[in-house]
Amino acid sequence: MHYADVIDPFIGRNMIKPIYLVTLLSINAFTAHAENIVEPGIFLGLDLSTSITGTADSEIELSNSDTKYVTEDDVDANSAAITLGYRFPSNNRFQISLVSIDAELKGGIKDEFSGTDFDWQFVYGLDTVQPYWGLGFGLYTFENTAQVTEKNKDLSGLSLQLLGGIKIDLHKHFEVDVSYRIKSISWQDIEESNALFTKTTSRSHTVGSLNFGAAVKF
Repeated sequence: MHYADVIDPFIGRNMIKPIYLVTLLSINAFTAHAENIVEPGIFLGLDLSTSITGTADSEIELSNSDTKYVTEDDVDANSAAITLGYRFPSNNRFQISLVSIDAELKGGIKDEFSGTDFDWQFVYGLDTVQPYWGLGFGLYTFENTAQVTEKNKDLSGLSLQLLGGIKIDLHKHFEVDVSYRIKSISWQDIEESNALFTKTTSRSHTVGSLNFGAAVKF
């Protein structure tokens, strides 16, 4: 199937308000428990995850019809990420991750996504085991999709993520991390036109994953 064009990314339509919400919640959470005092500094780590749940959604809308055609498929996903972050005196963290995701749908269809996550993590306590939660957003590329666009450019996407888990402080300069993470990626719409109608396809992937990480603290 040949697609005529890709409309501009959806930023400014559905995703701006969630990003504002992420920012406001982050500021409030950083302020809420700033009494914890630790030595600030940067950290460098590696995260690996495997999905427990996952769905790939597709919605097709025709300009000459009010009917929307929706499909939902199960998806399995594995990801790897290199992380770089900063630890504040409150023990909260800001983390940037370079992420690669391999996804497989029913029927053996395989997709690959790559992107950058920006996450805020809110860590409680100074004991060896420290519970935490976090939230953030990411900028993603749907690899090998340029063939469905007239501009010959891979689809871009915006993710929102929530996470919760524990950090285990094994050493002054080393910690491990176990968490559950939910990530939802919405992809820019694809538009196909002919003399009779315009067909718009919207796609998204949502995955709940068990994540294992380790970081060196400097």
